[in-house]
Amino acid sequence: MLIEPKDVQIDGKTFVISKLPATVAVEIMMRSAGNAIPKAGDFATIEAMMLKTMCYVAIKRAGIPDLTLSSRELIDNHCPNWTTYMKVLEGMRGYNNLFLIQENLLTFLERIIATLPAKIRSILTPESQPLSTPSSLPLSN
Repeated sequence: MLIEPKDVQIDGKTFVISKLPATVAVEIMMRSAGNAIPKAGDFATIEAMMLKTMCYVAIKRAGIPDLTLSSRELIDNHCPNWTTYMKVLEGMRGYNNLFLIQENLLTFLERIIATLPAKIRSILTPESQPLSTPSSLPLSN
């Protein structure tokens, strides 16, 4: 059941966003805030909170009841790309005053993507050093 539903236009579609129940809002704020550090935290937790948030979003349909986006499949069917999905989540964050994460979700993800190559290099470089160092002298004939 949506609480204080509000129609919003995002990328040519009408989504119905709503207030989150108190306990859900606190869980999302606390679990997401703990994982919104530059290292990107535990993506499984962030993803679970994003999916939980979308259970309080519906898609407006003409002449038939609104459809709550309560599964990954429904989200993928009605959010044609990741930017639409993130805009809907951002709309929910704003409507619910979930400002423990201070930055826009799109900006946050762009920052994570930009830091990934350096992070991957820092992980792989120490591992590759021992592999390139000979452990013994080459054998002679």
